[in-house]
Amino acid sequence: MTTHEQRTLKKQKTFKNISIDEIPLQERQKYYEAFLGYDKNGSKMLEKEEFKKIIEELGHQATEDEILHLIYEVDNTGRGAISFEDFLRVIMYYKHKLTNNEEENDEIKMIFFALGGDPISLQITKKQLENALEENFALLIDMSSIINSFSNQTQISFEEFKNLLTN
Repeated sequence: MTTHEQRTLKKQKTFKNISIDEIPLQERQKYYEAFLGYDKNGSKMLEKEEFKKIIEELGHQATEDEILHLIYEVDNTGRGAISFEDFLRVIMYYKHKLTNNEEENDEIKMIFFALGGDPISLQITKKQLENALEENFALLIDMSSIINSFSNQTQISFEEFKNLLTN
């Protein structure tokens, strides 16, 4: 399988299989109005410059190559532009991804608190974490070196803890 075929297959798995049928009509109309607001030339497709405007308004700076790559990843028509259906699939993809990230974050917080993390400061001492891990988990790795690699402080933030579990 060529690199192009692999990329096409990956793209199909990411966006083509996302269902847009369940989007309520009222919500779909709202998205359509937004889509038309960016479709300045009336082609019913978001082309490179129009898509770039969306990216910039979301607070991101992207090179022309990055914009073209994003369009390639989303464009299911092969025209080098984004149709309204492609636009809806991207919205649904990121809505689903955001929901999954929130659920994952909640699970990580439960683990963090169960190991002794403070729910107010979102901190845990290195010693608390080390003791909790040694008591509750039979790990074959040196937890001390991992815990000490977080920072020079005695406290470990929730974000550092989250990075330990997700990376």
